[in-house]
Amino acid sequence: MKPANEFVLLNKHHDRKDFNCGRAELNRFIKEFAAKNAELNISKTFVLPSVNGAQICSFYTLSPSELKRQTIPDKSFAKKYPGYPLPVFLIAQLAVELRCQKIGLGGITLIDALNNCLKMSKLMPAMAVVVDALDESAYQFYERYGFHELEIKDATRPRLYISMNDVKALLEP
Repeated sequence: MKPANEFVLLNKHHDRKDFNCGRAELNRFIKEFAAKNAELNISKTFVLPSVNGAQICSFYTLSPSELKRQTIPDKSFAKKYPGYPLPVFLIAQLAVELRCQKIGLGGITLIDALNNCLKMSKLMPAMAVVVDALDESAYQFYERYGFHELEIKDATRPRLYISMNDVKALLEP
């Protein structure tokens, strides 16, 4: 399967039923919830279709969210923000189809997600982008791009963040 050149919003022409990234919860999301969440205006899912336009090579889902200043480990960075919940963008899902793995699409998918977050931050305030790491491999992946773990007690999965300033530095060197 050969990926197309650009990400697009998920639509009814994309073949979700055959998507398999090797993670049941991500497969289930794209097949059962992504379109419904978009209809409800909860989140938006972007896909990198194959050249034929139907199959999905990778996808990510964005949603607004918030975090507490107290969870930011860099206290000198955190202290400039008010004590109430802070607006952030959440990369709620990110996955690469098994047949497209090991060719760098994970990084390409993340960079596109961060690019969209940076564009949106010009219209809607957000101080960071957050993501939940499903496992150690995902944790290390996000860490390579400058994400840092938040200090959340009793979290079922580590939540990581990257400030919008760091996103801008990463994308606009």
